[in-house]
Amino acid sequence: MKQLWQYIKNPQENCPYDFSLRTMLLSVMLCLLVPLFFKVLTVSVFIIAGVDLPAMTSDKSVFPLCFLIIVPPIIEELGFRLPLKRSRFNLYTSVAVIAFMFSAIFAGGLYSEHLLCRIVFAIISSAVINLIGGKWLLQVRFKDFFYSIAILFAMLHIANYSHQTLDVSQWLYVVCYACAKIPGSILYGYARIKHGMLFSIVIHIINNIPSIIVLA
Repeated sequence: MKQLWQYIKNPQENCPYDFSLRTMLLSVMLCLLVPLFFKVLTVSVFIIAGVDLPAMTSDKSVFPLCFLIIVPPIIEELGFRLPLKRSRFNLYTSVAVIAFMFSAIFAGGLYSEHLLCRIVFAIISSAVINLIGGKWLLQVRFKDFFYSIAILFAMLHIANYSHQTLDVSQWLYVVCYACAKIPGSILYGYARIKHGMLFSIVIHIINNIPSIIVLA
């Protein structure tokens, strides 16, 4: 825990991987329990306040359950955890994925609506952003980069709701729900740096299974 806390205070990009069973089990426990705690806390507060919680949008009618369980976590990890080990390729991939996912806010379904146009938009956005700011992204202080990515990942979850139908109290819930993802996002970043991409993808899949089953 001390090592984790020190890392959170001062994230480092070039850390040696740690594949010891003890630290990996600790990371599994924290990556599963911390996001659950903040999710339950946020939902409970708004239920007690009498807010009619909005339903999440879902592509369940378009894709099979196995797709929804496996593919979204892989895509999200490529977008938000892959670039934590910075290289030109990782940044190109990350920016393209992030642009694709945030375009769902205006498109509707995350993986089913206006797919071709959004892929083209993502590729162009990645090329432009990396051309203009790629060198800066490689050199910016890692602590700032790490926390910016964590916050951006949390804000992505605003796209899980159909924002055209939300009232003010529901909008407040959606924003708070997204902010509640930040602690978990930080932990996933730590897990990616310390235990590798495959580890963070597997834990993300496990973490998503209950929610996906409920939506299905």
